Amino acid sequence: DAKDGWATDRSYSTHVINIGTALAFFGDDFELASFNDQWVADYEAHLEDKGLSDGTINRKVSALSKCLKFAKARRWLADLPNMARREERGYRNRVIQLEEEARILAYYSRMGLEEDADLYVILVDCGLRVAIEALRLEAPDYRQLPFAHLFVRDGKGGKERTVPLTKRAMAAVERCLARARCDGRAQLFTFRYRVFLDRWALMAQALGLQDDPQFIPHICRHTYCSRLAD
Repeated sequence: DAKDGWATDRSYSTHVINIGTALAFFGDDFELASFNDQWVADYEAHLEDKGLSDGTINRKVSALSKCLKFAKARRWLADLPNMARREERGYRNRVIQLEEEARILAYYSRMGLEEDADLYVILVDCGLRVAIEALRLEAPDYRQLPFAHLFVRDGKGGKERTVPLTKRAMAAVERCLARARCDGRAQLFTFRYRVFLDRWALMAQALGLQDDPQFIPHICRHTYCSRLAD
């Protein structure tokens, strides 16, 4: 019950929204007993991908923490995961430099991760959010009239929008479509968000960027905006 412990809190409605965000991410069939540090890390990465600030992420994770403490008190959960509070650094201004981009694409090529490379190009050239936009793309979302573009059906806030494609992004989308047709599927990408996060972490480690707090998937959107402004 969300009201247990929050009934007199003036921010009760905000807590309910924050709990709803967690429930939407983990799903109704999630096994509470299996909750661990990795699930927390995945949830935080998901919130980062949505472009939320460190302060907002702290509040959402705090709401989740309170729910988990409630569960542990009732012995539904054996141990609490690590849920350290983030330093609230303010605006993130890190972008991917062209030299770094060359290394990222070279890594994907070396590892045979063509799908990851194509996703990276689409993220950087189109500014899509990973989890709620790019990984939900399907074949009909690629349209060539009146110009080559992607149709985002359910973006942030449930809004629809049209995203023009650069030449290399169009080539990446067409490669994804070719793979999808061979597999007989509508989705452009085969992997889920948690798989993407794991691969991103391995790539960051290979490039020596694992300790850079701003080298997270949402950096692709920052890079897109920066290049667009230039």
